[in-house]
Amino acid sequence: MKKLISILMLVFSSFIFASSDANSASMMRTLKVTGTAYISAPVDMVVIHISNKDTKRTYEEAFEASKNALIKFKHELLSKGFKEKDLKTVDFNINTKYENYKDENGNYKKRFLGYQYSHNMKLNLKLDNSKLTKVLNSLKTIKGQSEFYLSYKIENTDKIKHKLLEKAVENAKNNSKIIASASDVDLKKIISIDYSSSQINSSVSPFRGELKIMGTNLNSDSILDINPENLKFEDTVTISWEIN
Repeated sequence: MKKLISILMLVFSSFIFASSDANSASMMRTLKVTGTAYISAPVDMVVIHISNKDTKRTYEEAFEASKNALIKFKHELLSKGFKEKDLKTVDFNINTKYENYKDENGNYKKRFLGYQYSHNMKLNLKLDNSKLTKVLNSLKTIKGQSEFYLSYKIENTDKIKHKLLEKAVENAKNNSKIIASASDVDLKKIISIDYSSSQINSSVSPFRGELKIMGTNLNSDSILDINPENLKFEDTVTISWEIN
């Protein structure tokens, strides 16, 4: 009988101890603080986005025209010191082209015009106005309708991402210390760190142009006034602390 009573008391004591631990865990006080970091960095690359298109009577003529335009443009680039692999095709297609018109009865109809090819390309350069001018002048050798726009970017953003994370964590820690001190509590251990990686914008496009309105020749002075703004980056990290 005494042995049975001893066992029951031991079980009861263990239950009380476990309940006490559970209550302590549920009563844990926490502090959650989000740190934010901002970085502004200058661009170091320029991307020339090129669009060339033309309409021909037959599919074969459209394909041949697109091929000849590309060959001539590449030849111009090679003569100016660029490599053939520098020019990348983004998209190429040949589609039928129609126009809407009214017949003698005022009804809208479609008229077949031919086959239009569209060739979208891009060329990446280190920030260099003289090379940029050479490419833009070479574009004038392409037959058909050609347009372009420039986008400026940062080639390698990994260092920026790492620096953002460091600054965001540092900001979260500093803010936590300030809040804890002002609230007369002590920071203990970190319970969790929440971070969701996001895609950062690494380019800006300040200039667009059509070759037919840019005059007969360009020189480096024509584009020196283009001063791309710095790219701005932001990131956040949330830290949860146990406090007492």
